[in-house]
Amino acid sequence: ASPITVDGKLDEPAWDLSIVAGEMRLLSSRQAAARATTFSILHDDAALYIGVTCSIPSGGSQRLPKAKANVHDGPAYADEAIECYLQPAGSSDYYHFAVNAIGTRYDGKGFDKSWNCDWAVTCTRNEKAWVAEMRIPFAGLGIERAPTALADWRFNLSRNDKINQQYHTWADLKRGFHEPQSFGVLHFSQATVGWGPASLYREGKDVALTAPVQAGKTVATIKGELRIRSAAGDFF
Repeated sequence: ASPITVDGKLDEPAWDLSIVAGEMRLLSSRQAAARATTFSILHDDAALYIGVTCSIPSGGSQRLPKAKANVHDGPAYADEAIECYLQPAGSSDYYHFAVNAIGTRYDGKGFDKSWNCDWAVTCTRNEKAWVAEMRIPFAGLGIERAPTALADWRFNLSRNDKINQQYHTWADLKRGFHEPQSFGVLHFSQATVGWGPASLYREGKDVALTAPVQAGKTVATIKGELRIRSAAGDFF
């Protein structure tokens, strides 16, 4: 990744090359979330960077419920918040990072909130979304150097949507957020690869899918999953 300033703006060129993930679902359900949440992940030799954009209704900046947690390791996850779960390859432990819309941080190892990490996050907001930009150093997870190419970690990102009173999750969790066996996979690559927003449209009797792809100077293969959401909000 090119140098990242953790200012909550997501305006560095590296973010433009990143893969954008989204299509969150409700916890323990196949129903789509009411509001969109998208995120991208980058890394350099020292840290993991996660940028999250949480959409809110028009004028929602004023409608967001007032955050209750305002000190480190307070229950930020109970406010309008995003939560990130990381389980490095070969580790039996997973790490929990949460931040509410005013930037209050929570970190823990599993359910143990006495564990702390020297990570950074900045949150900003506008009339369409609130944004969190995070930097999590590998050293804080007990990892001496960046994961090698092709390494896989277990990972999930979730959101507590207080406007719609919904719990959103990227991975298909069955019971609760602390479910590492059901986390998704975070795949590390040394290639600068980006996959932009996909377009699905009718082409004669066929359905066509297009998406802009950037791979820098490296030849890369991108594999994706097509999930169709019905009018009722269910995924197929």
